[in-house]
Amino acid sequence: MRPYVFKFYLLSLLFLTTACVSLDSKNKEVSQQTQDYVTNYYAALAAYERSDYVVALASFKKLAIAGDALSQLYVGNMYERGEGVAQSVEEAVRWYRLAAEQGCVDAQVNLAEVYSNGVGVVRDDVQAYMWLTVAAEQGEFGAQQERRAIEARMTSEEIITAQRWVAEWHQLKHSNSRE
Repeated sequence: MRPYVFKFYLLSLLFLTTACVSLDSKNKEVSQQTQDYVTNYYAALAAYERSDYVVALASFKKLAIAGDALSQLYVGNMYERGEGVAQSVEEAVRWYRLAAEQGCVDAQVNLAEVYSNGVGVVRDDVQAYMWLTVAAEQGEFGAQQERRAIEARMTSEEIITAQRWVAEWHQLKHSNSRE
């Protein structure tokens, strides 16, 4: 074997060994992060279920800030109901929107409901229709029914606007999934 070929094989073996160790370390790191998430999420859920809303909110908020959609939904619910925090529909909408934009159907429905009812925010049938359409497309049957009720009080221009927003939302989601 020629010396440069041997060096190539040796360097290749060294690279592959390093890559495997790196991947194994990364897998262990991801596994630990997953375990930490599950532990923290269930601790937050347990606090919520025993009505320790202050602890639950702090725990969910930590996960929500890190981008967890389900925790964002819980934080939104807690703000909307005033559990462990002063009631704030505006703050609930902020957290619902973060979760809804990630595809959380329950957050999409909650966001639509807030806009449809106009309690704590300006009533916005276009936004309500848009979020109900997105939820309905994911199989949420109740969203389909509620969307029909909202559609009955909308103008054709509002429906067209809402449908355009749905298309834009899908386009944005599609472009983000390719990154």
